[in-house]
Amino acid sequence: MENVSGINTAVQYVAPAQTGKARVVAAIQAASVKSGVDFTYLLNKASQESDLNPTAKAGSSSATGLYQFIDQTWLKTIKASGEKYGLGEIADKISIGSNGVASVANAADKKAILALRTNPEVAANMAAELANINKEELEKKVGGKIGSTEMYMAHFLGSGGASTFLNAMKENPSASAADLLPQAAAANKSVFYDQKTGEARSVSEIYAKFAAKFDKTPDISGVMVASAKPSYNATTQAQAEVDVATNITMASFGQTSSGGMKVGGMSLSPTTTSSFATMVLAQMDMETLGLEAMDKTYKFESNSESRKRSVLDTLANAA
Repeated sequence: MENVSGINTAVQYVAPAQTGKARVVAAIQAASVKSGVDFTYLLNKASQESDLNPTAKAGSSSATGLYQFIDQTWLKTIKASGEKYGLGEIADKISIGSNGVASVANAADKKAILALRTNPEVAANMAAELANINKEELEKKVGGKIGSTEMYMAHFLGSGGASTFLNAMKENPSASAADLLPQAAAANKSVFYDQKTGEARSVSEIYAKFAAKFDKTPDISGVMVASAKPSYNATTQAQAEVDVATNITMASFGQTSSGGMKVGGMSLSPTTTSSFATMVLAQMDMETLGLEAMDKTYKFESNSESRKRSVLDTLANAA
């Protein structure tokens, strides 16, 4: 049993009772309820991005996790929306410079924050929040109906790139998308260029390619979850308020010789200690309420052993 600044932090952490794709789908359900973003959209996007694999890693970029967040997008989304999900202490470690670049002062802290992309619950919640942010931006800059295709394009190109693309499609749908967005085209040649002929695809061709991604919803009939579209009621609201805080309650903290904290074999900076200890205490207070709400909402059976997997594993694996 270790103490940090006199605070006992030798606690157990709690994760959802389900594992594998069932856990992923449950995480997406909860994110949909909390954010108001359509469940089918979030599920389809995760299927397209990672085949519902929370540890997926791109070979050509920093894209990682269920929704293939690149480093910068992840840090900015955590900064903007983390506090809503009990991640305020983590969000405070992220700074956005005048050049718009997100940074974290301590390398170990940055590694730990980026590692959270492989946690299904955190990733699903951040994907939902980013979808809401992007939708608002597109409504301002593009107008008209912003559907699943437009939102997916914003995730893929960023809200700025998607706005440029969608406005160009209104004016000249036959225009070369690669000429419009050369940097995006260079990083995503399979999307912007025909792989057989090498010719650049038009704006309308790429839009159709994105739209086709949402023609079919992934088959999750064999995944044991309560409901594909949970109803929003008082119990669901209670669960929504604590879902992430419950999912990332941490345990087994130790102190390093420099006064920092050691989590799952990975040392965090001394300045991290008080922040993480504070977060742990808050999450401990909400743990019981979170489990009860989750059980009632999704009708999970209580299983303490199967719940003991979450962000601590994520952080340990990042070491």
